[in-house]
Amino acid sequence: MRRAYLITLACLSILPGCEQPAQSPVVESASDVGLPSEAQQQVLALLQQEQTERLRRLSASSLVFADAVEGLLSDPVDERLATAREGWAQLYRSFNEAVVVLACRAAESAPMATALQRVDPFPILPGYIDGLADWPDSGIVNDVSLPLSRESLLAQQGVTAQEEASLGFQVVAFLLEGEPAAPRGVAALTEITEVPADSELSLPEQPENRRRQYLSLATALLVEDLRALTAEPANLPVIGAHCPVDALRRTTERMIRVVGLQDRDSVAGEYFSARSRSIAMEGLQQALTPWLAPSSSLREWLSEKGVQSSLPEPAFAAEPDILLLQQLHAGLSASRSALH
Repeated sequence: MRRAYLITLACLSILPGCEQPAQSPVVESASDVGLPSEAQQQVLALLQQEQTERLRRLSASSLVFADAVEGLLSDPVDERLATAREGWAQLYRSFNEAVVVLACRAAESAPMATALQRVDPFPILPGYIDGLADWPDSGIVNDVSLPLSRESLLAQQGVTAQEEASLGFQVVAFLLEGEPAAPRGVAALTEITEVPADSELSLPEQPENRRRQYLSLATALLVEDLRALTAEPANLPVIGAHCPVDALRRTTERMIRVVGLQDRDSVAGEYFSARSRSIAMEGLQQALTPWLAPSSSLREWLSEKGVQSSLPEPAFAAEPDILLLQQLHAGLSASRSALH
């Protein structure tokens, strides 16, 4: 594990926007670069605390959710469907609470960056996933020409637009929840064992069977990505412009997007459910708060580094002030630039 408290030229050379060195860098000794200041140690301590707790919760929630979906598919009854939906909500909350530390980790790992991007594209086009009340034959579920497999679902992800999501939190939620005006019932997730007399489809092609297979695959891929993102929780990123400053900027940017989607509740277009939006806003506020309190170690460290950017303290609420969030985003962007 890298020693995060030594901010060396070798660490700086791997940040995005910097050229990679032609040869292995020379690692400077502690006597060359000096010991970390008390403020820097406090930032590192906060990162360690946040990463340990957030990744632990996210990892545990992913396993609970995977078990809930498996239980639902093995015994599709109302109680198990409710349990799976609640498991999804807890997992999505844990994910949003962990976004800052996940962005820190993704900044130093291309595979983690890919996984982080894939787990939650939003808004989505529900008609790309499954049939709708007004278009019952739409979506991957009803397109029997498309084989359902890990490879095919990965290939279908955002083929022509980001909203054409085939994987991620919002896809799994729609398979479990259905439309606001037409909630998914357990019958839609119950295995068909005999071809109906009026059906021209084979047994594997029955919508219920394809929906079950889709839910199983999408859940497995989501949990797999989350497990990769939470692996080796003791490995701390380097403290600097990208962690936590740019990670906080990205988290604020995500929150601005979420706040702006208050009217995307129609499945006929780009959709982000009211439940997803509420959970995301709550989780993101929890993610930002420890870093942006008036006396936070981050503010003290930035001041020590000579960064005088104004970072307003967000006044979080059920509907955060988007103008204040935009000011915070601008302050974090300026801080990141000053640290480079």
